Amino acid sequence: MTSREQFEAWLCATYGWGEDALASAFYQGDDATGYYIGGDYIYDGFSCNDPLFWAWRGWQASHEAVEIELPPRQRICASGYGDGYFVYSPEGEGLVYDDVVEAISAAGIKVKED
Repeated sequence: MTSREQFEAWLCATYGWGEDALASAFYQGDDATGYYIGGDYIYDGFSCNDPLFWAWRGWQASHEAVEIELPPRQRICASGYGDGYFVYSPEGEGLVYDDVVEAISAAGIKVKED
């Protein structure tokens, strides 16, 4: 689900005017830089086009601001006994799962469990 699809689902679930406002609005551009235009749906005597535009801009800004620092890369190192272990290496191809989950959670993002 794209960020815009998530936004639209949230908007419809949160605001009574969301579904009708989206149905009458037009989306201009791509998901990263686009915006809603039109949408002259009236709810409770007020136009919903401005709240729709600014709600989307707020959603975009909040998601753009999320940055997660991942744990250091690791690579497997043979021990000589048939098994391997991980060592930190800038050229490594692996990350420790639990460390990644911790970094994502620390950024305030939910991690879907298996």
